[in-house]
Amino acid sequence: MPSLQELYLSDNALNETIPPLGQLSTELVDVQLQGNKLIGVLSETHFANLTKIEYLDMTSNAFELSFQSNWTPPLRLQEVSMSYCRSGPAFPNWLQKLTNLSSVDMSYAGISDFMPDWFWNFSQKLEDVVLSHNEIKGKLPASLEHLNLRYIDLSHNHFVGPLPYFSSTFQELRLMNNSFSGFIPDDLMKTISNIMYFSVSTNNLSGEIPQSVCKLKRLIALDLSKNQIMGSIPDCWNQSQDSQLQVMDGSYNWNQSQLFVMDFSYNNLSGGIPASICSLQQLQAIHLNNNNLSGELPSSLKNCTGMATLDLGYNKFHGNISSLISDRYWNLGIVRLLSNLFTGTIPPELGNFMSLRVIDLAHNEFSGVIPLSFGNLSAMMFSPAFYKQTFLGYVDNVEVDMKGQVRRYDSTASLLIAIDLSDNQLSGEIPEELTNLIGLQSLHLSKNHFTGKIPENISRLQLLESLDLSMNNLSGVIPQSMTLLTFLSDLNLSYNHLSGEIPSKGQFLTFTNSSIYYGNYHLCGFPLDVSCQNNNKTHTPTLQIEEEDGSEDNDITWFYLSMGLGFLSGIWCFCGVLIMKKNWCYSYFSFLDKLHDRMYVFLVLKFRKLKRGNHL
Repeated sequence: MPSLQELYLSDNALNETIPPLGQLSTELVDVQLQGNKLIGVLSETHFANLTKIEYLDMTSNAFELSFQSNWTPPLRLQEVSMSYCRSGPAFPNWLQKLTNLSSVDMSYAGISDFMPDWFWNFSQKLEDVVLSHNEIKGKLPASLEHLNLRYIDLSHNHFVGPLPYFSSTFQELRLMNNSFSGFIPDDLMKTISNIMYFSVSTNNLSGEIPQSVCKLKRLIALDLSKNQIMGSIPDCWNQSQDSQLQVMDGSYNWNQSQLFVMDFSYNNLSGGIPASICSLQQLQAIHLNNNNLSGELPSSLKNCTGMATLDLGYNKFHGNISSLISDRYWNLGIVRLLSNLFTGTIPPELGNFMSLRVIDLAHNEFSGVIPLSFGNLSAMMFSPAFYKQTFLGYVDNVEVDMKGQVRRYDSTASLLIAIDLSDNQLSGEIPEELTNLIGLQSLHLSKNHFTGKIPENISRLQLLESLDLSMNNLSGVIPQSMTLLTFLSDLNLSYNHLSGEIPSKGQFLTFTNSSIYYGNYHLCGFPLDVSCQNNNKTHTPTLQIEEEDGSEDNDITWFYLSMGLGFLSGIWCFCGVLIMKKNWCYSYFSFLDKLHDRMYVFLVLKFRKLKRGNHL
């Protein structure tokens, strides 16, 4: 095909090697092979005679690149995408000959070399750079303002040093999971006025959050999490609300902030939540967890009407949470307030938030009862549907204590439905209404003062995987209906006042760790060492007969005594057999149930027939 210019074979199941592309056509301009399972070693011969090629995409294949150090690639290349193609460990020096290159993607390429100085100067046309998920080392230049860079992803490498300056054309910066240090310069935020995505998560940055961040009106996601940033959260977000209309990229946009994500978690921030934070009308995800924030929740939180995730866990907030009560939270799906100093009762109005899927109020000082309105949480009444909530690549996330481990859910966060009220001062009975939440996967109520019985209808929670009711004052038996919870893999009922036999069917046969029942001194059965037969053994009291004068009275006495002993012996023989042979016991009582049902149906039908005859 000597005239072939465009070859599109992407997203198939091709799994062999490829021939030299120049043998297909020397006129090739655009080659798209991404999304296959192609293999083999690519050398200079595969690209020989391709003097006109401009676009090459081999992403998501299993190629191995092997070029001579003096190899000259096709010089007209403008876009090169070789993600997941192994080109390391050395940095691909042949790139510096591509002076027309505007976009390069060599992520997951096995590069473990230092970043060469020439990389930021070989092409003035360079706009998009993706070198993520390698082991590249070194520093970035102090300034990259001479390039019209638009997109940089250097995440998951070993870069060190301070953050560089960028030009005003910059739109997305992804530097997470490196070792960058120093402050975030206030001037940096001023130069990147058009940036939409800014993530420096998981580095060693310190200092304070610059006030100029409030003026980034095109910013959609701001992720400064997992650093050593201190100071207070800027209280300047209302500066973003400028009602002036302007033209941007050929379309009209209101000159106001479009911030959807604010992630400042895992830092050393102090102070409270600024009142202006809910001036950001589009704000959907607020992650302020794992800091040293304190104070009461501001009433302005009610103005965050678009909020879907609120994570304030592991701080020092106190007071009640009435500030969260608003009838305008249509999207609120995750409320995580664990490990603070909150007091008061849990507002019943929380049960009116129809989108709530995760409620984590653990390790606080809440008192009172579980609101009955929790049974109205409609988002917990169905099997969860998968959807991935992303904002320009930022994936919303939540951490939950699940099965004894703190697990992070990001792309699968929408599949999680959980309630954790453990380690508070809650009391009363566990509401039967909670069994309406048939989509619930995790229910943790441990370390409270709950009384009463485990709800008999708990078997309705068919998707329940983790249940922790330990360290309460619950009594009664473990409902046999819990054997129907086929997904239950984590259970803790220890240190209550439960009694009777542990169910011996279904998932209960897999719970071999006896510690999950410790502290319930009247429980028996597997896996405890307490046998239910010995535990339930009844001692017959000794009958003492006073000797009386007269043979007639003695005969009567012995007659009744013999009759009584015979009756007791017969009863205990019968009961003993039923106790020893459980299958006979089940069969016997099953027979009685069936007999009762048949008699009941017979009498009802007979009564209706007689009633019909009298009526006629």
